[in-house]
Amino acid sequence: TVSISIAAQVATFPLGMLYFHQFSNYFILSNLVVIPISSVVLVGGLLLLSVHAVAGVSWFIGKMLMWIIDAMNIVVTQLAALPFSTTSGIYITPLQYVFIMAGIISAALLFTKRKFVHAVVTTIFLTAAMGISLVRAHITSQTNKLVVYNIKGH
Repeated sequence: TVSISIAAQVATFPLGMLYFHQFSNYFILSNLVVIPISSVVLVGGLLLLSVHAVAGVSWFIGKMLMWIIDAMNIVVTQLAALPFSTTSGIYITPLQYVFIMAGIISAALLFTKRKFVHAVVTTIFLTAAMGISLVRAHITSQTNKLVVYNIKGH
């Protein structure tokens, strides 16, 4: 379960940073609960689909699935309420996303093929992603601007 959790997080964290500007710090803990329960929900959903014509049985399976999903949502909500559960305010550009994903793919090739060229390529992609952040931070620090908000009626 931990391996699945880490693999899922590595594959999806760049998207989370690009679109939601945050990273889940407790992803392993929450996925230790979510992955087994979601497997039960998947099997239960397929079972419900196969017996949907039998009213009493489908009602019972549907209720059980509803309780399981509600319990899973409660656990996830409680974990999200813990202090430092997420790191927010992470802004990356689409180009940084491409570099990070290319770095992840190259790192996966490095771990499977164990060739030096993959280490070099991974370093280049991830350095490029960080370099964009440094350039953006430098440009922002050098920029003076005045922002005027015009709200109708105020």
